[in-house]
Amino acid sequence: MCLTWCLYWVLVSFCHLSSLPCNNSQSSHYLLTHRSFISWKNDVNLSSKTYYSGPETRFILRGESFSSSFPSFTFGFFCEVFIACDTYFLGIIAMPDTDELTNDEKQYARLLWSANRNNPVPDEATLNFTAKEGLVLKDANGTLVWSTNTTGKSVAGINLTETGNLVLFDGKNRTVWQSFDHPTDTLLVGQRLISGQNLTATISSDEKWSAMFFLTNWTDEGLYSLSVTDEGLYSIVRTEPPQYYFEYTYSAVYPPSLSAQKESTKPNYVILSNGSFSLFVPSVDRNHSIWGIRVPQARSVQYVKLDYDGHLRVYDWVESQWQVVADLLTQSIGECGYPLVCGRYGICSSHGNGASVNCSCPKVATSKRNYFILNDSNTYTNPGCYEVIPLSCSASKYHELIEQKNVTFSNFGASGADINNTDMESCKKACLSNCSCRAALFYSSGECYLPSQIISLKDSGEGPSLFLKVQVNLTVLPPTAEPLTPVPPRRGRKKKRTVIILSDFTKRPSMSMVVKAMEGLMEIERNLDHNFWIPPVQRTMEVGGHEEGDVGASTPMLASALSGPR
Repeated sequence: MCLTWCLYWVLVSFCHLSSLPCNNSQSSHYLLTHRSFISWKNDVNLSSKTYYSGPETRFILRGESFSSSFPSFTFGFFCEVFIACDTYFLGIIAMPDTDELTNDEKQYARLLWSANRNNPVPDEATLNFTAKEGLVLKDANGTLVWSTNTTGKSVAGINLTETGNLVLFDGKNRTVWQSFDHPTDTLLVGQRLISGQNLTATISSDEKWSAMFFLTNWTDEGLYSLSVTDEGLYSIVRTEPPQYYFEYTYSAVYPPSLSAQKESTKPNYVILSNGSFSLFVPSVDRNHSIWGIRVPQARSVQYVKLDYDGHLRVYDWVESQWQVVADLLTQSIGECGYPLVCGRYGICSSHGNGASVNCSCPKVATSKRNYFILNDSNTYTNPGCYEVIPLSCSASKYHELIEQKNVTFSNFGASGADINNTDMESCKKACLSNCSCRAALFYSSGECYLPSQIISLKDSGEGPSLFLKVQVNLTVLPPTAEPLTPVPPRRGRKKKRTVIILSDFTKRPSMSMVVKAMEGLMEIERNLDHNFWIPPVQRTMEVGGHEEGDVGASTPMLASALSGPR
């Protein structure tokens, strides 16, 4: 083994000294001399593989597969859509040996780790590899995008292991940096997620507009994260404040004998092993697994991913395609336990794990009024419901609470109940007196929750009392409930319609104002409690030395200044 590495070191050194091209993109490793560096440019000169209308991969390092029928790990530049591709991620890719003409996305390459997930680079970007700085990625203009930040450490080489771990090592073969220590949204077999680290979902293009509409604090990294802490394992929807949709705490299962032996200097961690996904607590004598879920034995390349919808799924290459072989959290929280499964204010009902969900809007059984209407399912993947009359703090005297029988929300803030040891009426009054409160959830034990966002409602059977805050306008009544008529699927591009009600009725808005309103770049009053009656223009007449108004005068038509291209 030593002889092989020594010969390879001599060969690489000779190549660099003689200016021969040593960066063969089919290699799984490179060695450096102290005075050398290697540079790769993201262009068509790199070896690549492109699927029909699918992703493109430009290779820098390519590992060897266990079998010709299994995917191999590669390190390089990855573009999700080849057609009109103009941005690339630098990362680790699972590359199946499938026909490039396939249009089945289940057979495409998969990006498993990315160095620049929030800052993709264009053509002509460069990746430099030096002994002093490690890996440094710059865009086409030379601006720093990402680096391994190994300045001050002597890097001797880089290796892409057979498990998909990108490793920088020194002259004594000690690890200086590795991708396994910097997880994004995926864990490979053998990779740990330790206390203080997160998996953060990447939002999909289909969900992008939906998430922006439902929540105001959407980020490019997506809404969901999985975290290991000193207290346990948590799945979180990243609202403000954050809300849990899955939790497993040590206090619920920690035996006193193990608690006394816990090694506090070692971090807790979860790991995807071949056959399980487990949570471990290090102790003095050994590591204890206190929670775990069995998963099928890996057939080839297997990984667990926190998906855009909050599901923690295990994928494996089975029968020449990627397949979901386990959905790790669903057996604990059910299909309706995931935030936004039915969208904002949508009520989810299901009949068991794996069953399809039914979505509906809140209503009052004793009233014909509709306070919420289902969004267009042809526009939004998880449509949710919108308020017929949006809540307005300036009209808080028209706020009311409507009770929802056998409905609850499953996502609670990290700080617990807002009020403890209270009664139902006090809980409701606390919500009505707080404009940011959107609902009052009361438990018979005296706990009162006052959420500022409603992102997940579900049928609960018998449970707590839930009261949703609605805007009741005395001059505009919500429409009566009517049976919904199925709408045939639309074809073509999605469109967005915006209605703007002007406070100044004498002028149309400029086109620039309309565009800003549609793009959300200007403030728009959301209270629809407007009086559309135009006051009459008063005429005056002089009577006995003073003026009197003629209130009964008719209202003339007012000229409008029409807008055009500005």
